[in-house]
Order: sequence, then structure tokens, then C-alpha cells
Amino acid sequence: MRVALAKRDDLRPEILYFLAEDAEAEVRRAVAENTAAPGHTDILLARDSDMDVRSNLAVKIATVAPNLSAEERDKVRRSTHGALEMLARDQIKVVRQVLADAMKDIAEAPEGIVKTLARDMEIEVSGPILEHSPVLSESDLVEIIEGRFRMTKPRNWQAMTMKMCALSWRRDRM
Repeated sequence: MRVALAKRDDLRPEILYFLAEDAEAEVRRAVAENTAAPGHTDILLARDSDMDVRSNLAVKIATVAPNLSAEERDKVRRSTHGALEMLARDQIKVVRQVLADAMKDIAEAPEGIVKTLARDMEIEVSGPILEHSPVLSESDLVEIIEGRFRMTKPRNWQAMTMKMCALSWRRDRM
């Protein structure tokens, strides 16, 4: 019953916020997917203990923006930026991976969040951003990759090689 309620897009924001604090993860997942949930609910859910809640939220936030008008997009960006920052730094790789995959092709994606994902040590997270993101310039790519080499010796040379290939591939496409 509460899951069905959490999926409704005609509820008042305070009811969705209340449901975002539900003890059942399934209810919170439904709120995370609900595009009618207010921005402060997204921030609450970005801190949720359930990985699937955070993953669902990442997909919703990243995919809603391209379909909005410029004014609506600006409003969403302001209200969800904090949640996106938390998700981009999530301890669980899958959450960051879902966010990176959802944001990789979005030209209006927040530059700081894209760069955070591009610098991620996990190739499953950074790879799609480095390879596809229109937000990153060639100089951004060079800086990110060189920064990784300047740090202590990379733990994963294969990942670094793949990132270098992504840069080369992007250069060839331009």
C-alpha cells in the first residue's frame, strides 16, 4: 500500500518526504524514482543506507534534466546538486557507476560532478565519463589523466591504459 502511494505523482511534497523516511527500503526506492519528490527529499535519500535507493535516485536525477525547459532545469539543478555531489562520492561503486552511466551523454551535466566521476579510481565509473562526456574538454582529459600519474604510482595500470585509450579515441572523433 505505501509503495503504491510512494509512486504517485499527485501527492503533496510533504507526504513524499514522510515516505522517504519509511522503514521499508522498497517504499524509499519508490520515492527515489518519483519525479514529483521535492529536492530536499532527494538529499535525504542520497544519504539512505540502501544502495538501491541511492542508485534509483541517481538515475532519476541524471535522466530527468534533459527533458526539462531551461528554467525548469535550472531549478532542478539547484535543488538536486547536493544530492548529486553525495552520490558521486558514494562509498558503493555501483551507485557511482549508475550515476556515471546516466550522466555520460548529458551536455548540461554539472561540470564539477562530471569531473569527480572522471577522476574516480574505478574504471567502471570513470570510463564512461572519460569516453563519452561532452562536458569534458580535451585539456580536462589530459589534466585528469596526468593527475593520476602524478599521484603515487597508479594501483591499476590497466585502468590507466584504458583511460589513455579513451582520450585517444575521443581525439580521433573530434
